[in-house]
Amino acid sequence: MPPIRVLIIDDSEDDRETLRRMLSRSSAGYQLMEADTGDEGVRLFHAFQPHCVLLDYSLPGRNGVAVLEDIRRTHPYAAAVMLTGQGSEKVAVGSMKAGAQDYFTKDTVSRDALERAISNAVGRQELAARLEQHRQSLEIFSRAMAHDLQEPLRTIRSFGGMILDSSSLSDDDRSLMGHVLKAAANMEQLIAAITRYTRLESQGDIVSDEVLMADIVRQVKDSLLNQIEAGEAVIREHGLTTVRGDGQLLVQYLQNLVSNAIRYCVSTPPVIDISMIDLEGAAELRVADNGPGIPETFRNEIFRPFKRLVGRDVEGSGLGLAICRRIAELHGATIRCEEAPGGGALFILTLPAGEPAGPG
Repeated sequence: MPPIRVLIIDDSEDDRETLRRMLSRSSAGYQLMEADTGDEGVRLFHAFQPHCVLLDYSLPGRNGVAVLEDIRRTHPYAAAVMLTGQGSEKVAVGSMKAGAQDYFTKDTVSRDALERAISNAVGRQELAARLEQHRQSLEIFSRAMAHDLQEPLRTIRSFGGMILDSSSLSDDDRSLMGHVLKAAANMEQLIAAITRYTRLESQGDIVSDEVLMADIVRQVKDSLLNQIEAGEAVIREHGLTTVRGDGQLLVQYLQNLVSNAIRYCVSTPPVIDISMIDLEGAAELRVADNGPGIPETFRNEIFRPFKRLVGRDVEGSGLGLAICRRIAELHGATIRCEEAPGGGALFILTLPAGEPAGPG
């Protein structure tokens, strides 16, 4: 196993010697580099890219926080442990905000504690870097889904439509081409759903504003007008007030639930009730329908991607409720499913008061 490269940045020769002696006795294996100024430390970091930096807070010229901020401008996942002669809460908070993973006063640090801090800092930053790589991969995948994979489907639908309009086509061939075009349309819808889901998965924060839920419901009705009219659905509103959140995401959230309710309610005209209940420190947004409902044993499973409880005769991507859960997470909210008073499904989004807490 290659040695762990550690850069010590400290203007005190005695303190550097103490750290050097601690780490040289370790069986873990360290390759040490040293700098006595912040500028030299930044130069060495760029040249050798160490796994971890042991950084003195009280450097001449500029303190360790400024040096670490300089390093992380070009290496945002640099692992660092801040050391200081005299600790204070202000120094500790400043160090962590600058990106240090740990903080010690020099007179309390031990070899075991230092080794653990280095190992934890390196591990956490490697994980953070991998997560960022995954996020970027999701973005690339999402863009490919949105553009590159849609184009051949548009070609299929375009030329398929021309063939379908041909007067020389037999009834059997016309039926087969209709199935082809329907499959292409379903694939386009699936690609659009996967694109939305991957974009939400890579999203780290939201735009938070005061949102009037009556306006959100109005946008949902406009967007789903054809489906609402075709299904003879009735949407009723009760006690809608304002919440803090991302209006576009809340439209998408309600649109998924309303669309599902209409799609799965096949034995009777859909009736969908959208209401709000104010709680202490929170608000509940409730969407209830008069459909077949969801058995209690499956009410947690349905929020998993591609989890469907119905056969292929009911169209859908299997991502609608997974997208709803992600939207809830981005708002620092929770979502759950219960039985509606009339026996259908009831989805409850519990939103915290004030600013959304974010996905965590």
